[in-house]
Amino acid sequence: MKLTFTVMLIVAACGGVDARGWKGIVPLHSGRADVERLLGAPTGECKCFYDTGSETIRVAYSKASCVGYPSGWNVLVDKVLALHVRSNKPVKFTDLQLIESKFYKAADDILTTYYSSRSEGVEYAVSSDGMVKVVSYIPSSNDAALRCPCFPRFDESIQRSTSFDQIRLASVNDALARLDNYIIALLNDKRCNSIPSVLRCNAAVIRVMRSLKITIAEPTTIIPIPTSV
Repeated sequence: MKLTFTVMLIVAACGGVDARGWKGIVPLHSGRADVERLLGAPTGECKCFYDTGSETIRVAYSKASCVGYPSGWNVLVDKVLALHVRSNKPVKFTDLQLIESKFYKAADDILTTYYSSRSEGVEYAVSSDGMVKVVSYIPSSNDAALRCPCFPRFDESIQRSTSFDQIRLASVNDALARLDNYIIALLNDKRCNSIPSVLRCNAAVIRVMRSLKITIAEPTTIIPIPTSV
């Protein structure tokens, strides 16, 4: 049996800056009426999908003050919390000619790389072949005054993880050794002290894999760890 596996830990978003929005729609400031004036009536059970013919847009609206996703924003009902734009036309990330050093870079377990910037109020989700999958427009740190009491300083709108290891595995023992190293790195990382349940979960992954008879034939494995940017 061939198996490609990923062990990862994602920590909720941190960071902050200014939001520019998309075509005049600015998270936390624009509302449903603004969106529908631009894009027309929504579709879907959530009444949050819009189709321009060249793009599909999903808008996350607040359900009430401090209720919605991303969470913890003190705005009125039906305010835009974030919008996610998927182009029907293939776009290479490199064609955008962005200055990558200005973006925080993260990864997930499906080989998607994220480039995010609160100063731009945007996050690009890029596939393993370098194509832009989704562009998300998110809240900005300039709106920190709109955070609800008792919520974390930053919301979860930005993907947070970095690559701990990326390898081609030839054997189960090699895989287990690298997973052991991953758990050790987590245990030694002070940033993980507040999330013991995640550590226990990752330790369980090791135990489960040891109990399985797995044949690994040259998959690429990415093992992300948390970061505190």
